[in-house]
Amino acid sequence: MASATPVERWIFLLRHAQNYDVVQLRRLFPEVAFQQAIQSIQTIALKTEDKQMYDTREKAARDHLWLMNGAREEAREEGREEGFEKGSMIGTIGTLQAVLGLAESNIDDLRSKSIDELKALALQLQSSLRGRMA
Repeated sequence: MASATPVERWIFLLRHAQNYDVVQLRRLFPEVAFQQAIQSIQTIALKTEDKQMYDTREKAARDHLWLMNGAREEAREEGREEGFEKGSMIGTIGTLQAVLGLAESNIDDLRSKSIDELKALALQLQSSLRGRMA
């Protein structure tokens, strides 16, 4: 490297700096101009690493937010579907009670029941209706 011209040394530094650590580069190129260039390269490298870490953190935060929003939307959709199914079951129960000549259940009482409880009540009323028709 000592016999290389200054232009050749600059070309070497610019083309191969990524293959050496800062200590090695400082030893290979002790001149002030090279030291300043090495310092600039080091600063750029650190900023690039910081930027990559920042970008990675930002991506992780965006991914987390996307997943949370997706989960919320899915929960809303499930709530809508459950509400529709519950409403349908409450309507069926009311109709069956009316056909059987029974007093209709309180809507608030029915809303407080689970889907499984409503289905069981509807099946019980359907059985009563079948028993009357037989």
